[in-house]
Amino acid sequence: MLSPEDLAQQLAKIDLSTERLGLRPITPDDDEVQIEHEANRAIMDTIRDPLPLDEIEKRVRAFAAPWQAEEGSWVGLSLVETATGKVTGFFFLRVESHENQIVELGYRLHPDYWGLGYATEAARSLLAYLDDVLKVRKVVAYCVAYNDASAGLLEKLGFNREGCLSKHSPLGGLWQDELVYGLVLAPDREVP
Repeated sequence: MLSPEDLAQQLAKIDLSTERLGLRPITPDDDEVQIEHEANRAIMDTIRDPLPLDEIEKRVRAFAAPWQAEEGSWVGLSLVETATGKVTGFFFLRVESHENQIVELGYRLHPDYWGLGYATEAARSLLAYLDDVLKVRKVVAYCVAYNDASAGLLEKLGFNREGCLSKHSPLGGLWQDELVYGLVLAPDREVP
């Protein structure tokens, strides 16, 4: 995997495109759409409990700030529909381990775009970029156990279910089981 400095530089200039979509860094111009997503219970129901508006605004500003690619920090990418120029969703990356060359993937789309294959199309492009350009060895993703749509997407992308973390995440006033998925992009990539 690239060094933290090189990762940050590469992701600052990412501009991926597919037949219908583009992925680019989140900018302050995306703040309003991000706030709408964070406040939309249909979108956030399987991700996080509602937050006060000031907390949402703080999170949104953090995603538009320059990313340092430190372990544990997130970077956000806007998913843009090419035909309309509209931001339809977001993808997120977090370095889980530089030493082990592992990145976590997250995503969310507006409900108007569910079931159109947008997440699959964009994720395939992003996974190829993580492998070819960023030299990530493995990508992991997590979803609450009842999120069949997310689990199905990950499996369609080739992720393997690697486990279930029992009563791991608080959501909806209950401790939820969380599924762990992994996709090894480069099994023979050199060990540091």
